[in-house]
Amino acid sequence: MALNDRFIMVLGWIKRQKFHVVFVSSLIILIILGTWWTIFLYFSVNEIYQTKLDNVRRSAHSYALFLGNIGTQKPKVGQFSKDHRLEIVKSVDIKNPGSGAIQLLPNWKGYYIQPDPAYIYKISDKLRRKKFQVIGESGLLILLLIISAMMIYRIYFLEKQTTREMQELWNRVTHEIKTPITGLK
Repeated sequence: MALNDRFIMVLGWIKRQKFHVVFVSSLIILIILGTWWTIFLYFSVNEIYQTKLDNVRRSAHSYALFLGNIGTQKPKVGQFSKDHRLEIVKSVDIKNPGSGAIQLLPNWKGYYIQPDPAYIYKISDKLRRKKFQVIGESGLLILLLIISAMMIYRIYFLEKQTTREMQELWNRVTHEIKTPITGLK
């Protein structure tokens, strides 16, 4: 069979099954778009989280340089008064070495400024909730698409069946009316 004949055969099948082809292809496209949107939102939420962390770390660096060069007053340990996202700790109070603590050099060698763990926990918790929200909403969207598609498909077949039954009824009625008239001739 030549390639041209196969192409014509496929086009004929598509023409006969056009509702099915359009319906299934649109459903697949909608599911792909829903999945793409889910992935996009998921990575956007992660990007917002990383941006907030980077901003806190940049602020910590800036304040470390500022406080380290001011030699007039000893830094007060605890939450930093100018930025609630940061805290000042002594070197012995650093529990997590990877927390982003920055030493206040050159004047205050035993003091560090770091992102407040409560703030980090707060934005991490918000990230977790946003991820759960995105995944939940996207799953619901895809589920609703599938349920709607099944309902539309069912309605289509019921309509087709009703049309077929009506055609059969009219054929029987016409046949029953024509039969006695043929016998009279």
